[in-house]
Amino acid sequence: MKKAVVMLMCIIISISFISCSSEEAENQSTPQNDLQSTDKENTINENTEKESSDNKKSDKKEIVDLTKLSSTMVYSEVYNIMVNPDDYVGKIIKMKGTFNVYHDEKKDKNYYSCIIQDATACCAQGIEFNLKGDYEYPKDYPKEGSEITVMGEFIRYSEGKHVYCTLKDAELL
Repeated sequence: MKKAVVMLMCIIISISFISCSSEEAENQSTPQNDLQSTDKENTINENTEKESSDNKKSDKKEIVDLTKLSSTMVYSEVYNIMVNPDDYVGKIIKMKGTFNVYHDEKKDKNYYSCIIQDATACCAQGIEFNLKGDYEYPKDYPKEGSEITVMGEFIRYSEGKHVYCTLKDAELL
């Protein structure tokens, strides 16, 4: 008898949770739906901006401002840039992250980058940049590990058999 009462109570509680969840789901928009509508709005806005810029025949390039996004979204967008670089070529990228320098001993060349960490700081992605003008390292650059904001045109370039991405004519903001 006790088992039957316990089972009946479990079923009633389960049904109440399920029915509450269904009502809330109907009344609230889901993050996925919000994301889809935002994507549609962004596509419409991009198309409208593209059409108006085509009509004006201006040389302004699209700006992808990563400084306005949350840490998770920035990391995700930088990952997307690295996975789909052709989608970003020619666009102006603005990002905030940690300044890093890599010195290639064989070529005796420095590579400068802005590194973005994810929200848990367990993973990192970065984009190389080349400053516009004559700059000398370390005199004209920030201290390695310091937070920077950099903006430049996203391009691809080749060194030997390898293709890399960089922000050309970049500015430290």
